[in-house]
Amino acid sequence: SELIDKLENTFDYKVDLLVISEDNNVSVKDVQSYFDHFIYSNKLLSSNDFLINLENNEIGVLINNEQAKAEFKRVYTNLQLFLIKVGISNQIKTIETQVIQKVKTVAGSSNTQSRPAENKVFDYGLRNDYEKVNISELKDGLDKVDISGQVFKLDNRKLKSGKYLQILTIKDDTGAFVVKRFEGRRHSEEDILSIKAGNYINVKGNLQYDSFSKSNNVMADAIGKIGKINEIFDNEVEKRIELHAHTNRSEMDGIATVESLLDQAYKFKHEAIAITDHMVIQAYPAAYNHLKRLRAQDPEREFKVLYGAEFNIVEDESHIIRNYSKEQEIDDTFIVFDIETTGLSNRYNEIIEFGAVKVSNSQIVDRLQFFIKPDGEISAAITELTSIDNSHVANAYPIENEINRIKDFFADHAIVAHNATFDYDFINAKLEDLKMDKLTNTVIDTMLLSRLLNPQRRYHNLGSVARFYSIPYDGDVAHRADYDAEITANVLISMLAQLRENKVTKYADIMDSITKEFLVNAFDNQMTVLVKNQDGLKDMYELVTKSHTEEIAITSNGAGESDEVVAKPRLLRSSISAKRENLLIGSSSQNGLLFEMALNKSQSALEAEMQYYDYVEVMPPENYRNLVTRFQFDEKLIIETLENIVYTAKRLNKIVVATGDVHYLEPSDKIIRDIYINANGIGGVRHPLYIRNRNLRVNSSVPDQHFRTTKEMLDAFKFLPYDIIDEIVITNPKKISDSIEDVKPLKDKLFTPSIDNAA
Repeated sequence: SELIDKLENTFDYKVDLLVISEDNNVSVKDVQSYFDHFIYSNKLLSSNDFLINLENNEIGVLINNEQAKAEFKRVYTNLQLFLIKVGISNQIKTIETQVIQKVKTVAGSSNTQSRPAENKVFDYGLRNDYEKVNISELKDGLDKVDISGQVFKLDNRKLKSGKYLQILTIKDDTGAFVVKRFEGRRHSEEDILSIKAGNYINVKGNLQYDSFSKSNNVMADAIGKIGKINEIFDNEVEKRIELHAHTNRSEMDGIATVESLLDQAYKFKHEAIAITDHMVIQAYPAAYNHLKRLRAQDPEREFKVLYGAEFNIVEDESHIIRNYSKEQEIDDTFIVFDIETTGLSNRYNEIIEFGAVKVSNSQIVDRLQFFIKPDGEISAAITELTSIDNSHVANAYPIENEINRIKDFFADHAIVAHNATFDYDFINAKLEDLKMDKLTNTVIDTMLLSRLLNPQRRYHNLGSVARFYSIPYDGDVAHRADYDAEITANVLISMLAQLRENKVTKYADIMDSITKEFLVNAFDNQMTVLVKNQDGLKDMYELVTKSHTEEIAITSNGAGESDEVVAKPRLLRSSISAKRENLLIGSSSQNGLLFEMALNKSQSALEAEMQYYDYVEVMPPENYRNLVTRFQFDEKLIIETLENIVYTAKRLNKIVVATGDVHYLEPSDKIIRDIYINANGIGGVRHPLYIRNRNLRVNSSVPDQHFRTTKEMLDAFKFLPYDIIDEIVITNPKKISDSIEDVKPLKDKLFTPSIDNAA
C-alpha cells in the first residue's frame, strides 16, 4: 500500500500492482499480516474472530462465530484476489470450529438441562506458525515456540478468582523449562486438571519474561498430550536381567522410582530385576506391591523382583602394625621411607623415586635418595604433582637394578611410611614381579596410627598430621620421596613420645587398643548383596539394622575442621560373612574392593579377594569414565582390567555377570543425576563423583548409567569373545535369578499380635 501511494503521488496516475511469486512457499506469519490488513481495510469484524493456518500449501481460515462466517463469505472472492495481487496464490479454505454442549444436571432430578450451544474457542494446537525447537534452544529472540517434553513437576494453583494457574516444568533430552497457563477461554479447568506428572506433552506458546519469577518461561497457547518421546525398546530375542539397580531411595544418587524401574524391565520383557539401593531397603514394599499389579496384568508371564542392597563394607582388621609378634617391644631404630610413582596402580605403574631416612633413638642418623628409570614416559600430571620429569630419570637405573639397594637399606629394621599400605604393597608387587621374596619387616603406618592416637582429628594426611605436631610442612616441596620421608620421620618421633607418655611399650598394645568404632570409621568399599530366600530376607533386615545402629560411622563432612559431622551406615565384613548362607554376595562396582585389587594391586591379591564372592560383577567401560577423565587412567587400561577380571574369574570357576549399576531409566534422565552429583548432600557431604577442580568439572562428564537394553549391554563388551559376552550378559544373570526364590517382603494379610499373659 505504501509503495502504491508513493507511485500514485509521484506520477499522478492510478496505479495497480501485481506481485508474481516464483513459488507459493509462504509463512503463516506473512499470510496473517496480509489477512489482518485486508480485514482492517474492509472494516470487517475483529481479526480475533479469524485464525490463519497453513497445511499442504493451503490457507486455512478458522472462523469463530456465525456472524464472522457470513462476513467472510461475502468478501471471500475479494480476499483471494487481494492475496494473488501480493504474490500469495495459495488456495483458501474455511475451517469451522466444533460446537460443544455444556450440560448441567439439576439437583434432585434425573433430567438434564442444556445451556445454549457455545462455539468452542480456537484450537491453537492446529496453528503451525510456531517455531519447533529443543528446550535448550529457548533463548531471547524467539517468540512463538513449539516444544515437547515430559512433565516432571506440576503445580496447579487456585487463584482468588476461582480459576487455576498451572505451572509445569517439562524436560526433553536437552534441558528443562517452565510452562505456564491460566484457566480461561483457551484452557478449560478440565484440560488443566487432565495433565499429570509423567505425561508427555506438546506445548505451543510464547516465550516471554515472567516478572514474578524473574526468568523466561513459555506462556502456553495450546497443550496436548503426546506419546512417549524417543521410547526405548529391548528388541533382542534373548533378554538380559539387570542385577544392580538403584531407585530414588539411594540417597542423592538414584533417580528412578522403583515402580518405573519395574515397569521398564517389564516393558523390556526381562524376567526379573534386582533392587540394590545403597544401605537401605525402603523400596521393598513398593516393589512388592507393584510386582503384584504387574503379575495381575498377565498371570502367565514370569517376572520377579530380586531384593538386595549395596553395602559399605569395612575390614575387621587394621594394618597400623604388620608383621609383629605378640611380645615384640617397640623398636628404637626405624627406616622411614616414601616412594613416588607414575600412578596409583602397583600392577600397571612404576616407581620413579625412593627416599628414606634412618631414625635411631629419635634421631635421624642416615639418608638415602635416588631416582628409578621407568619403562615408559612420565606423564605431565605426575610431573605437576611431584616435579619429577623425564630428565630426572634419564640416567637412572631400572627397578630390577635398584630393588636390592632398597632391601639393603631396610635390612631387618622396622619400616615406616605414611599410608604404608600403598608404599609397602607397591614394593612387594615389584618383588613379586621379579620373583623375589616379599618384605617381612615389621611395618608401621603413621596415617592409621594418627587416627588411633588422635581420633578427634578430622584429617590425617601427612600435611595435617605434621601441622598437628607443629612440624613445618611445605606443600610446594611435598610429594618428593626424600622430603616426605623426613617429614614422616619427624611425625614418627612425636608419636613415639606420645606412646611413651601413655606407657605403651609393645606393638601388641597398640593393636589391642583398636575398637569397633575405629574400624567402622576406616575407608570403606562396596559389596552387592542379594536375598536368596525368605530366611535371607530376615538376614537382610538384620544387616541393614546393624549398619544403621551398631556399626554406623560418624565421619567428617569434608568441609573443614568444624564440628559438623555426618553418620554413614557401614558393616564389618564379618557381619556379612556370618549371614551369607541365605545371601548371594557380589563384587559391586568400581567402588568395590575387587575392582580396586584388579586395577591397583597384584594378581595374587586379586585372586585372594575374588575367592570371597558368590558372583563377580563387571560393568560397561563407560561406567568407569570418571577414572579416565578425573584420575587420568588410560581407557585401554580399564578394558585390560575388565578382561583380567573376567578371565581370572573363569579360571577360578567364579560366575561373572555384566551389570549396569543403574541409577536412572533413560539417557535423558542423566541431567537430573548430574544435579545430585554437583549438589551438597545431607551434612554437606559431596557425592563421590563430584570433581572439586572447577575447570576439570566443567570439561568432564560423569558416566552414563541408564537402564541398558540387552543390545546396549552386548555392544558394551565387544572387546571380549562373542561366547563370553553372551555368557556374562544373558546366561549368567539368568542363572543367578533362577537360583533365587520368589521372596515376599510383606505378608499378604494382617495378623493379630500375640502377647503373653494378655487377657
